[in-house]
Amino acid sequence: MTSRLGEGSVFTLFVPVRAHNGSEEGTASFRRPTPRGLSRSHMEHRVAPLADAEHPIADDRDELAALDPSAHRPRVVLVIEDDPTFSKILLEQARASGFRGLVTADGREAIRLARLYRPTAITLDLLLPNTSGWAVLDELKHDPELSTIPVHVISVEDAGERGRIAGALTVLQKPVQHSALEAAFASMKAFMDRPLQRLLVIEDDQDMRDALRGLLDGADVKLTVVDDGESAQAALEEADYDCVVVDLGLPGLGGVELVRALHGEHPVLPIVVYTGRDLSDEESDALKELARTVVQKDQHGPRRLFAATSRYMHRSSEGWSDEQRALLRQGDDGALAGRTVLVVDDDMRNVYALTSMLEPAGVSVLFAENGREALEVLDAEPGVELVVMDVMMPEMDGLEATRRLRRDERFAELPVIALTAKAMQGDREACLEAGATEYVTKPVDSGHLLSLLRVYLNAR
Repeated sequence: MTSRLGEGSVFTLFVPVRAHNGSEEGTASFRRPTPRGLSRSHMEHRVAPLADAEHPIADDRDELAALDPSAHRPRVVLVIEDDPTFSKILLEQARASGFRGLVTADGREAIRLARLYRPTAITLDLLLPNTSGWAVLDELKHDPELSTIPVHVISVEDAGERGRIAGALTVLQKPVQHSALEAAFASMKAFMDRPLQRLLVIEDDQDMRDALRGLLDGADVKLTVVDDGESAQAALEEADYDCVVVDLGLPGLGGVELVRALHGEHPVLPIVVYTGRDLSDEESDALKELARTVVQKDQHGPRRLFAATSRYMHRSSEGWSDEQRALLRQGDDGALAGRTVLVVDDDMRNVYALTSMLEPAGVSVLFAENGREALEVLDAEPGVELVVMDVMMPEMDGLEATRRLRRDERFAELPVIALTAKAMQGDREACLEAGATEYVTKPVDSGHLLSLLRVYLNAR
């Protein structure tokens, strides 16, 4: 500080550009745990500041906002990318390909922009600074109004099969050559220009075949229904399909064997298993590797099957029946059924609200009123798979509780989602330093929270 009488004072604050990595003498660092299925680079990248916070890229949102609602709307690509240089490259390529472009590095802002502008395509970087890119993808694909928008993952993280399982139409790994970007945008346009998508259903029961025709058919789909594996393989030799629905109780070639054969011949083709059988552990493990998802033929089956096939085919909702729209609005794909979550909060109103969000999705909820009780519950209940931890609590707050559980090797990889009501500057960094996996502010967005749970409980 310098000060001169009659002129005032000057205060200077020096802020390091890079955080210490713990290698210098006298410094210490906490290495946050990496939940299964997520790379270390993903977790460490998340502490970086927003790349475009001070220098937003001039995209086309003002032009789009000024359009007459009754006028023809141009095709729009939403670019979710934290590297400003690459964001500009993607925006330029979008414009050169005949699109208008929206750009953001913020995962929560991306969801808002998608709801506001309804883009015709989205490019997504998985290494976002303020939330998991996987959670953004999951939320997009589970929002009834956004789930049919094709998402193209472009990230340094090798998303591969996991990206397609999560609902991405295509996956590119950085660094990306200019020719590959041109091809990617050409592919976007070609996909949008296709009048119909092809869906193959393999089901031997006549009544079920009729029911599936009524459930899945539409103006945007060419539906083919066959009753055995041999006919299915013949159909796939004659035409390219966008998705296959397989019943396991087929004559001839067994269901799991058929799925294995289809996956071997068409490894990128989305396969959805629709079955009324109780699967053995061996069958469940095999299908996790071979199929995009398994849907049981129960009371929720039709809704979950329609949602899964629509998500993997990126179906346009134009021309859907009222019944089909209603099915998608109901949500719940069963991905969280049977999972166990510990909610830690001293306010029972918050516990009730969170329980009301989680239990309809099939989550078993335990609760504790403070950090000390949370540690006791974790000791007594080895089945807890994720913790939702309030930060401000009496006796032992959420930060201290998280630090203590991270010292126990049993909980080194346990996902912890920190909640805070007073989003003060530095809160997020403090939570992540304490060992939290994610940071969420109150009031909690139910779609965002459920997406985080699906990402961290089902990472594979």
